[in-house]
Amino acid sequence: DLASHGCPCTMANERPEDVLPCTVVSVSSDGAVTSSESQSQELEVCGTQTLSTDIDADILRGVPIGTVLSGFSRAFSSSKAGHEDYLKSESTQKLDDFVSHDWGSSRFQKHLVLCFIYNLRAASIASIGVAVITHILQSKVFLGVMPIDRPSQVDMYDLGNVAFHYGIWAHILCPVAFSITLFFWQDMQKVLCQKTRLVFLDKMCIHQVDEAKKAHGVRQLAGFLSKSDRFLVCWSKRYFTRLWCCFELAVWLYMKKGLDSVTFVPLSYAIEVYAMTIYFSLMSLMITLTQGFSGTTSLIFFVVVFFTTTPPFIPLLRNSIHHLRLLLKQIEDFTITGSQCRCCSVNHLDPVTGAAVPCDRALIYRTLTKWFPSHESKE
Repeated sequence: DLASHGCPCTMANERPEDVLPCTVVSVSSDGAVTSSESQSQELEVCGTQTLSTDIDADILRGVPIGTVLSGFSRAFSSSKAGHEDYLKSESTQKLDDFVSHDWGSSRFQKHLVLCFIYNLRAASIASIGVAVITHILQSKVFLGVMPIDRPSQVDMYDLGNVAFHYGIWAHILCPVAFSITLFFWQDMQKVLCQKTRLVFLDKMCIHQVDEAKKAHGVRQLAGFLSKSDRFLVCWSKRYFTRLWCCFELAVWLYMKKGLDSVTFVPLSYAIEVYAMTIYFSLMSLMITLTQGFSGTTSLIFFVVVFFTTTPPFIPLLRNSIHHLRLLLKQIEDFTITGSQCRCCSVNHLDPVTGAAVPCDRALIYRTLTKWFPSHESKE
């Protein structure tokens, strides 16, 4: 939600006659902006300015995805940023991805989603590689250097020597290899001096300390999108309620880049997929471990394990269905007039200083009216 960066229509050379008192802003079909006054503070609204998809070469910056994911995505812990965060980005001529998200959603959910998007292929390859290697080392047909027999023992089940011919080592090591690569692949690439994808993350690519630079960067937000090859949407239930998130989607549609260049991922998706992956891995391991038991004992053991490990995953599945229904409902009922921005949520007053906060809504409405003139409503 870039609304926390302040109004993009705030300009140093704003004339007094361009400063209008307003809190509620609306746009007619001809692009005229009207406002109703509900407080005495004067709020800056540009009379005719709209946003553009152009961007200055010195403004365009990207940050390596490994930097974003470092410290378990420490960058998502807060929307506030310092000059050191800006220095982590670098000048570029194009961006691989534009990361669109809202700042109110979970940092760890975003981290897991981005790990799946950027590291899943490497994690899958690592897991398959470990499976092949352990098979070669375990199988007597090949090297057979890894033990495959359980030590001889006498117990109530009279197991004796039980050979694990079902890939016991793969069952144990593959989930470990998958998880390590999934969470640390970007760090591995850094060690190997491999170049990673450059992405746009607002707090790192737009200056947050210098107010003039920040306003200038936010005014060229659409330009960042125009230079991006892929639009990555980290959807949460708040996403379509944020004005700037809706604007980012509108920019992508206006530029006609196509839906094939959009990656849309619900934040809850990654948690559910990862949890189910670990769950089925454990169940597979349990099945393998019961191979030496008698038929009845094996069945009892499996039933006990199943009914003690399955219940925690039921809420995840229900949550997934709930979010899917919510997403469909939000798309069906979507209207940009129902979106929110920070300036309106604080009644256009800075909660710390009490100074008037300019309104973002007028500028965005005017821009969308210009881009989509055939739409008489703001839906």
